[in-house]
Amino acid sequence: MKKIDWHSGFVNAMKLELLANEKDLEYEDEHLIANRAQRIDLLIIKKMRTVKIVNEVGAIFDKYNIVEYKSPEDSLTLGDFYKALGYTGIYLEELRKYDEYGRDAFTMSFVRRRKPAKLFEHLKRDGHELVHARKGIYEIKGHLPFRTQVIVSREWDDEEAEIHTWLRSLTNESKGKELDGILISAPKLGQEHKQLVDGVMNVFTRANIELIREAKEEPTMCEAINELFAEETKKEKERADAAIKRAKEAEEKTNVIETELGETRTELGETKTKLDEAMAKIDDMASQLHDALAEIARLKAAK
Repeated sequence: MKKIDWHSGFVNAMKLELLANEKDLEYEDEHLIANRAQRIDLLIIKKMRTVKIVNEVGAIFDKYNIVEYKSPEDSLTLGDFYKALGYTGIYLEELRKYDEYGRDAFTMSFVRRRKPAKLFEHLKRDGHELVHARKGIYEIKGHLPFRTQVIVSREWDDEEAEIHTWLRSLTNESKGKELDGILISAPKLGQEHKQLVDGVMNVFTRANIELIREAKEEPTMCEAINELFAEETKKEKERADAAIKRAKEAEEKTNVIETELGETRTELGETKTKLDEAMAKIDDMASQLHDALAEIARLKAAK
């Protein structure tokens, strides 16, 4: 099975989460820093610093917002935390905007499915304070240069399906509510956002195959899923038909080649037979010549 592209799914999910401020934000996926040697997962820039972000996920956002994502398969360690802190500092230095804005214009966000318990313990021991600002959102206060939050999407599991639909969909342990949220929320979006929805749904489907199979067995669910992905299904069918056509063409070419190869083998066999016959005649002529030379030598000796 092809590896799940959690990162792309996350970028799409984040854009959908912050859709209410779509015109106010710029996104830079895997922004390169430090002479292109390191990269920030996602950089979100406010076009106007005073703009208020509607979604609570971006409540702490300021001008420049560094977001690091960890898939359900990855851990969020103390090393990851300080690496992101270092990257943010490097970005601030490269941007050379600290005189214009100050370091309070920069924020850090970490997004993960499960609460990083060990990281929180380390941070507490280091003198930081963890503030449960909102459900699923923890702010880290203390002697950090940048305002920082950790988003734990699993804490939204018992919320209504439409609460943080897109970030909740980045899971491999769905019980169905995430799919309900997608099927409710996606039809409300315009065609221009379909590619973002497809990106999230592609990750969700790959990570929760059994759930999707069960859902398709329910008539109402199956109809909703098929309707949501009617265009994608059409494209998949077109791709499948094209692949079948190419396979048939290849098979036909193979048959032609095999036929030509068989004919060539027959011709080679006939040529070999004729060559063997010619060699036999040459051997016979050589034998006759040898006998003639021997007879001439005998006659000369008799004189």
